[in-house]
Amino acid sequence: MIRFRYQPTFKDWFTLNRIVGFRHFRFLIGLSLLLLILFLLYPFALMVTGHDEVGIMGGYRQSVGLLVIPVVVCFLLIATYLAVRKRWRAAEELREARDYDIDENGVRVTGITLSGFLEWRHFTRAELKKGYFLLKTAQNQFHYFPAAVVPDQQALGDLLARKVAKNAGKG
Repeated sequence: MIRFRYQPTFKDWFTLNRIVGFRHFRFLIGLSLLLLILFLLYPFALMVTGHDEVGIMGGYRQSVGLLVIPVVVCFLLIATYLAVRKRWRAAEELREARDYDIDENGVRVTGITLSGFLEWRHFTRAELKKGYFLLKTAQNQFHYFPAAVVPDQQALGDLLARKVAKNAGKG
């Protein structure tokens, strides 16, 4: 049995949301970067094709539409950060210290206002990512904690590899 106590911090909560959010927005972020690069390279393409400075500036004005998606993505990322911060401040249960008991049967979590047990069959994904263990349930909820609070990280990694179907291993 692996036992430890974990006191969540805003940094931990934000990291979880950043990891999960990047998974949701990775296509849009990639597309935004591509469009931004195209926008920045456009004047060089015009210079190579022999346009004068006036033509280059006109070309820039015509290609401003390339920046719509990057601006929207920036807005989404800022709005997501603000929502994460607001949720952290409003939801006391997110800040509550938790005791974890993890064994062959599942994960038991207890705190002052919460208590629960989940069998391994309810977890759809387990991974070690950016120094955090992330355990995802079928309801798209996460148990997350820094690897540093786990007394035997190797034993937990081995247990997760055996018990969770989609184990991303060590990240």
